Amino acid sequence: DYSNQIGMLTDQRVMAVVEWIVTMREGIRVLRDFPEDVLHVTFENLCANPGGVASKIASFSDFGSDTTYLDYATRVLSPPANQPSFELPHYLEDPLASTQAAIEEIRDV
Repeated sequence: DYSNQIGMLTDQRVMAVVEWIVTMREGIRVLRDFPEDVLHVTFENLCANPGGVASKIASFSDFGSDTTYLDYATRVLSPPANQPSFELPHYLEDPLASTQAAIEEIRDV
């Protein structure tokens, strides 16, 4: 249990990694429990093909054909710039790796 160490974090990047791990694990759980009710969308695919993925989201969610939504997605979303790497506390390496591996096992849109 690393709750004390996590509670003492001050580096926003490391805190974001912790939040990402927790959020992704919950998303994986929900996807496994309710596979027909959840559409798995990767950030990378959304940014690489915003119009196509936004259309799939709209269809899955029964939004209908909303050109404002699709135009906005196409105009605003783009692949993120590469960020410099940083050192992660050792106790987060395994949880991060196992979460990434679990995500890789899921089909994506």
